[in-house]
Amino acid sequence: MTGLIVLHNGVVKLKNRKVDSVTTGFSATAVEGSPPWFGSWLPPGAQRPVIDRHQLFVVYTPQVEEAKTFFRHLKSILELKEVAGQDVVLVEHTVVWLMEGGLLPPDS
Repeated sequence: MTGLIVLHNGVVKLKNRKVDSVTTGFSATAVEGSPPWFGSWLPPGAQRPVIDRHQLFVVYTPQVEEAKTFFRHLKSILELKEVAGQDVVLVEHTVVWLMEGGLLPPDS
């Protein structure tokens, strides 16, 4: 672990094209600059901590098995040494409700 950039622009563009091809879009934190989410740890025997910067993607898809299969494949691709070589790619799946605006009662 060196804290080197592994999701270079080419990998990010590949991920974007793959996600766009099967969904209607996504949101993500910035690739460069100061990501809003980062961490560090000191491996045993290391002289300095490893800085880990995260990029967070939020993708809305239908709750179907094909969507889960797609993200399993994307996770495997990002873990390939010749693509991004990520030790850990976390894919979290959760059901969400996109809420409609409601009419407020007249007295509010």
